[in-house]
Amino acid sequence: MYYYKGFEEATQGMIAMKAMQNILSNNLANANTPGFNQDDLQISSFSDAYATAMAHGGGGVQAGFVPVGGQLSGRVHLLMKSVTQFSQGQLKHTRQPFDLALDGKGFFTIETPNGTQYTRDGSFTINGQGFLATQDGGLVMGQHGPIQIKGGSFKVNQDGTVLVSGKPVDKLKITWVDEKDLQQVGTNGFKTINPMAWPSEKKPKVMQGYLEMSNVNAIKDMVSMLSVLRTYEADSKMLHGEDNMAKQVIQTSQVNF
Repeated sequence: MYYYKGFEEATQGMIAMKAMQNILSNNLANANTPGFNQDDLQISSFSDAYATAMAHGGGGVQAGFVPVGGQLSGRVHLLMKSVTQFSQGQLKHTRQPFDLALDGKGFFTIETPNGTQYTRDGSFTINGQGFLATQDGGLVMGQHGPIQIKGGSFKVNQDGTVLVSGKPVDKLKITWVDEKDLQQVGTNGFKTINPMAWPSEKKPKVMQGYLEMSNVNAIKDMVSMLSVLRTYEADSKMLHGEDNMAKQVIQTSQVNF
């Protein structure tokens, strides 16, 4: 039984480190993607997560955690969950009129064929029908629906008012959604589990000619990748050690038999 437990622990450790490596790699791949929010992987031992849940009056492990590698023979040693970090990224001055950034909490509201989505990526354009749109074709929503730009100069005030040739045509629909209710869609879009989304009482400033860059800390993630690699190698050595010990036990048992 001792050797079997060691196999489980080493295997789950390697699976967790592989999942961590995948998340870090995705973060680094999107370090220059406007509006990208990095993910972190939280890993907890089963006993710690269970004790925390019980201390808060729960009857099981903390919400959102799943067994690493599934339940091996009904026993769980490690739990993990992916968590998106919603801290604001740096604002980059692009001087492009259709680039918009939000300085503060909130999301641009986008209408897509798959329903309403939310994003911090303000790298917008004008589609073939003259509507303000995302790079992949989603329509940027105003208070009165999709925003159509019919010629003339394009300007957006800090309160989100859209002006064409100096005349207001609509106001950007900036939505506040509880971050705990968001599910990621694609690279930098989100949808809400809870359909109740309401405008923020303290709306952010809309910055025309700026883009919010990703909130990825590339140096920190590269250092973390090295740490993950070392941990993975240590678990691998542990697994090989347990395998050799198990072989010795089997061989000894056969000789004695």
